[in-house]
Amino acid sequence: MIKKNVSKVLIAALALLVSPVLAPSANAHATVQLYGSEAVAGGYGHVFIRIPHASATTSTVKVEVEIPAGVTGVKPQQVGGWKESRTMSADGKDVVAVSWSEGNLPDTSFQDFGISLKYPATAGTLYFKTVQTLSDGSTVAWISIPAAGQDSHSLPTPAPSVTVKAKAPVAPHGTTPEAPHGTTPEAPHGTSMQPANETFTVVKTGTSYKLSFNSMHGDARYKVVLVAKNQQIASGKLSAGKLNRTLTLKQKIATNTQVALYVDGKEVAKTTIK
Repeated sequence: MIKKNVSKVLIAALALLVSPVLAPSANAHATVQLYGSEAVAGGYGHVFIRIPHASATTSTVKVEVEIPAGVTGVKPQQVGGWKESRTMSADGKDVVAVSWSEGNLPDTSFQDFGISLKYPATAGTLYFKTVQTLSDGSTVAWISIPAAGQDSHSLPTPAPSVTVKAKAPVAPHGTTPEAPHGTTPEAPHGTSMQPANETFTVVKTGTSYKLSFNSMHGDARYKVVLVAKNQQIASGKLSAGKLNRTLTLKQKIATNTQVALYVDGKEVAKTTIK
């Protein structure tokens, strides 16, 4: 059901299911792009609505996206040459739709329109019903949702969708646990540390130590913790656009001490104090 506060264009677009203004090609649907991030229940992330085409004689001038129920923390991406806006629920607490207008996307190009969000607590498929307005005033409604067992690619105007995975269960006692949000993970004795796509160094500067690292986890907000001898010795936050971070450690750390780097409760790399 379309939310009451969604714009009139998005509501009226339901009528286009029977006879859409355009006849989109099967391989040129509006789709969701994740760019390597994962959609996990209860987690933060982003989706990009890709608008692939208009028509030979028109360009896209407006894009409206309905936000699925249960999705919160919504912020539209600032796209150059476009004006973004949000439509709020009646109580003003939730974003029920976002839109980009006053732009010009010709048929010869495509554009991704990003949305930062928090996924619902339960796994499942989310449909981001999207309406594309063209320069001649016509619209294409990407709002068709497949029936159970139906392939969405068989629909002429399928709604862009993303499948949200269930959150991984907490590891049983005796294995390396995933620390709950906001807690300090403990680096267990004798476990095999498996460095991932992280590099970092710890350098002594006077009475302090500076931790510097590059991270592949820069597409969202994470808690970063440095652990030595099962003790947290530094922590901080890593957020979008800040892949290079430096944290200052005030504690005295002996030379040749092995330290481990945790991102969002998971160990991703290790090094030795020099």
